[in-house]
Amino acid sequence: MPATVTALAPTFGKSISDLTSHPVIVEMAEDLNGASPDMLSVLITNGTDPTTRFITLANDRFAERTGGERGLFIGTVARAVITAMAELRGEPSAQPTEPAERAQ
Repeated sequence: MPATVTALAPTFGKSISDLTSHPVIVEMAEDLNGASPDMLSVLITNGTDPTTRFITLANDRFAERTGGERGLFIGTVARAVITAMAELRGEPSAQPTEPAERAQ
């Protein structure tokens, strides 16, 4: 199987951090913190990785609640919600803040 390469812009982590305290993001995180682990497994994998479905749902909800605002990158809104969920639970965040290195 070929190695997977994930390239992140240097500002990716900052864009997540900037959104994490947004009132709409916090509201979404509060809602999801009440969900069962089975429900969350459809939206989040490995504890910190949003599924494509969650990225789409989070983007749509955020845009709807903010009058059309969008995250800077694909997945920014969903990752900000996941980060806010961890913060509300008092857990450390595991969001990427630096560009990923090439997998071997």
